[in-house]
Amino acid sequence: MMNKKIIFGIVLGVVAIAVFGHFASESNQNSATDSDEAAWQLLQKTYLDSECKEKYMGQPDAMQDCFDRVAEEQRLNPLNPELTSTAPPLQLSAKPVSDLDCLGTAQCFIGTVTEIIDGDTIKVDGQSVRFALSSAPEIKGYGGVDARNFIETICPVGSMAIVDEDDGQILGSYGRLVGMVTCNDVNLNSELLDSNLGYMEFRFCDSSEFGGESWAVKHGCE
Repeated sequence: MMNKKIIFGIVLGVVAIAVFGHFASESNQNSATDSDEAAWQLLQKTYLDSECKEKYMGQPDAMQDCFDRVAEEQRLNPLNPELTSTAPPLQLSAKPVSDLDCLGTAQCFIGTVTEIIDGDTIKVDGQSVRFALSSAPEIKGYGGVDARNFIETICPVGSMAIVDEDDGQILGSYGRLVGMVTCNDVNLNSELLDSNLGYMEFRFCDSSEFGGESWAVKHGCE
């Protein structure tokens, strides 16, 4: 009969080999996962950086801000290659309200323009936003299409826009948020009036928080 010490030694050796093999395999899997995640992150960053360059061409400060937000978003929300078959478009988080140039205390946010409805109403992140104080002709009326096309030229779908809700009209208008919209560094409320494709809604000058702004005063609010 084989010596008990020899048998015990063999068993111990088999167990040690199994344990070592398990940890070695797990280590290799972890290394592969880390490598895959790094590859996905690089692929996604390359895609998003190209989006920043296309969207903010000629605006170096805005482009750098976009790059910084991409990096921060990836840091906070790393991809998991085990759950992701393709690199999905990453939605950039909105800037904190404190970083935006907003007035009053009503909501203020930055989002993506998803539709140009007409000359004085657009959708930002799916929310309809009506320009405060500035109006355009109805889309089927004379000049309506021109006003819409003008706004679309300045602020095409996919642009980032800052929406500052009018503290004096927080109840909105027909389900639309009423506010001042800045898109690609252009105040759309003011630009619509400057282009003579829109007109001032004087009846709201006293109640709107923007009634005393220079662009509103320029066009007749006192």
